[in-house]
Amino acid sequence: MLENNFSDDCMNKTLFIELAEKTGQKQKAKNLAYAVLVEEKRVSEVAAEYQISRQSVEHAVNRIVRQERMVNEIPDEWVKLSVFLPTGLAKAVLWIQEQEKHKAGVIVRTKLNRPSLTVEQIELLADLMTK
Repeated sequence: MLENNFSDDCMNKTLFIELAEKTGQKQKAKNLAYAVLVEEKRVSEVAAEYQISRQSVEHAVNRIVRQERMVNEIPDEWVKLSVFLPTGLAKAVLWIQEQEKHKAGVIVRTKLNRPSLTVEQIELLADLMTK
């Protein structure tokens, strides 16, 4: 079994500190991630040093890596929303998000099928987008 050493995710100290502050992780988790991402230690080495599981180290590292991806992928002028919508409308909004990410040059990992909408839903979306 191959161990993930996160070699592609190595980062400098300044970037790490900036990202780590946004994760809300406890200091021990930050230390684990720092050892792997900045000091370039192997996950198994850090796990042995702290006498914890490799999974715990990987979890701490992944929180930082996810934060970095989130920061890099979302344009500054975008707003995060959390809303409840009917399924069809929600699919339409997600599809629009994918299209806008593509226009902004953001890497889109998934490809959503164009949603099938009712005339009322299309009119509602058009109305919302013009406000």
